[in-house]
Amino acid sequence: MNARRTIVEAYREWSTRPFDWNGACCLAWCGDAARRITGADPTVALRARYDSEFSCRRGMVEEGWKSIGDAAASLYVEIPVAMAKSGDWALCVDERGEEGLGVVVAAVVAIRGPSGMGQVPLLWARRAFRVE
Repeated sequence: MNARRTIVEAYREWSTRPFDWNGACCLAWCGDAARRITGADPTVALRARYDSEFSCRRGMVEEGWKSIGDAAASLYVEIPVAMAKSGDWALCVDERGEEGLGVVVAAVVAIRGPSGMGQVPLLWARRAFRVE
């Protein structure tokens, strides 16, 4: 299977979906990409716990997570960003300091945010997680 091609196809599909907490957020995007690559979406149980930004943040506090990266680390092994390959997840921080979890596609990270799908350079990644 070609992970890059699979993610690009998924990106096109996700580009038409409006954002909503739970069904079309960054964690759901990453989970769907993982499902397409591995056959399983590890985010289902986490996403069942929230339906708004508030309930998402509350769940993170209850788990003791400081960021969505900690949620990703609860699902997959953290790896050095330099070892990330297409299909892995990356926690990125933009120029405003806002975090987003996305899927690595070569030298970029495809991220789902409230304004839709986007891409940022892999250089913006602070953490990475091996999707296997």
